[in-house]
Amino acid sequence: MKCITICSVVSLLFSNNAWSQSFDRLVAEKLENLYESKKEDLKEKLNSPETYNKYINRFFRKDSKIGKFVDKANVEFLTLTLDDSSKSSLGISWDFSKSNEISQLSLESGAEGSIDWAFKTRGNVAFDSSINPQDFMSLNVQYNFTRRSVFLNKAQELENEEIAQRRAERLTWLLRNGTPQELEEFNSAVRKTLGNDLYTEVGLNLGFESDQKFENYQFTFGAHTALDFKAYDPQSIGAKINIFDYPSAVLRYATGIDGKISVNGASIPTLLFTADYVHPLEEEISVRGGDDDSYFRVGAEIASRSLAAKVFGEYVYLEMNARYYKELGASNTIKSLGRDEQFMYSVGLVTQKGWSISYSEGDLPFSQEKDRFFGVGFKANF
Repeated sequence: MKCITICSVVSLLFSNNAWSQSFDRLVAEKLENLYESKKEDLKEKLNSPETYNKYINRFFRKDSKIGKFVDKANVEFLTLTLDDSSKSSLGISWDFSKSNEISQLSLESGAEGSIDWAFKTRGNVAFDSSINPQDFMSLNVQYNFTRRSVFLNKAQELENEEIAQRRAERLTWLLRNGTPQELEEFNSAVRKTLGNDLYTEVGLNLGFESDQKFENYQFTFGAHTALDFKAYDPQSIGAKINIFDYPSAVLRYATGIDGKISVNGASIPTLLFTADYVHPLEEEISVRGGDDDSYFRVGAEIASRSLAAKVFGEYVYLEMNARYYKELGASNTIKSLGRDEQFMYSVGLVTQKGWSISYSEGDLPFSQEKDRFFGVGFKANF
């Protein structure tokens, strides 16, 4: 009886045309509101660097095919904002490298070397190409001679396996039960026993450079030299002359990481010097005033990364990078346009989980003008 009554009421309601139309409008409004809310959620996610960072981490994880192929992969999704504009755009920057040893070199005791080939690519792409102040992509194939020299001090030369084992056990205990001061004293004592490490690389490289839209691109052929020196003893001269780490040293002390202001010689910047013969292939945008002649170019780059602070239990790293390019024997046309040399520097903070914020200023080979811009996003190192 109850079922018949309910069914009768429902039938009566839907037989009323005015009520049916009102019900249809109500459903349509609800669906439209739901669609708009979901659309805004989707739009927000698509414009968020966090979304892309989550999937890029899966793509480059160590057990993936890509993760096994590359030796180093740094990928960053960020929102780029020009200093003099309210406009912003989501972008991606990358730095991949893969090397393969061809043969080992026989060197004196305390040194090791090899001959290898390497594939490297780096660049930056913005979803809105008009907001891409780092509009420069490069791909290089290299043939390298490498050498690593380890300079031991007397304490390290006399160390044996038993001493190393006791030290490892002491560190394990301190990490579980020690105070920050005890841990700092232990780290300081260990670092004093360590020596220095010098890595050098000399090689030939064949490269391809382009802007995001491939409106400008060119081939390069040349040579490069890379230097990477590490001074692990904080009391050594090598560590004390690392002026780039002094800001981080102050922050480490202020946030309680170090018990005193101590410079980290392990974060001495890496240096790269290049000399290339550049052959332009396309120039739709006249960044060189119509001059498409080949030319010689020299360049230099300096990069560093150091532990800077601990905030809310998470470590924060300070990253610095500067690039310089100089065309040799540039024509008066190139000089008048200010295209005979380019310089760009970047300073940023990156958290342990990958959050990043950076400031950059300058120009690169295909830049139309010098820019200042901010970047906020996620950075993943593999």
